[in-house]
Amino acid sequence: MKKQLAFLGGFVLLLSACSSSKSPVNRTDGKAVGTAGQTNAVNGVWRFVRNVGGAATSPDRKIKLIRDKHWMFSQCDPATNITLYHHGGTYLLDGNSYAETIDYANETTGGLIGQTYRYNINVVGDTMTLTGPFNEVWARVK
Repeated sequence: MKKQLAFLGGFVLLLSACSSSKSPVNRTDGKAVGTAGQTNAVNGVWRFVRNVGGAATSPDRKIKLIRDKHWMFSQCDPATNITLYHHGGTYLLDGNSYAETIDYANETTGGLIGQTYRYNINVVGDTMTLTGPFNEVWARVK
């Protein structure tokens, strides 16, 4: 787990270094989407807590990194620490509307490349709730 967190922390730093913009998330048409405050509210490392309406906690080891215009998701097998799913890409944030487009993936989720998943997003403190194709609750990692 420590190796995974170190890897993910390095990935966050890489995304930070690669991002030339500290402004709001932009659409491909150049129009600003979301305020800097909204973008900052979703930025961070998030761990999966549970599905909406599900048990209070989940044994699933899922992590999501969101930084400026990019996001990444990984899930490992808790018994073996082998990565089961890994993919990521870009996102758009417009008020409570959040859309993730998958730009890269491992073999397991390669068929998702090019797809966009749209959610309603609600961030309160260090809790993020996504409602859409997957209904999930995430907690910010500190």
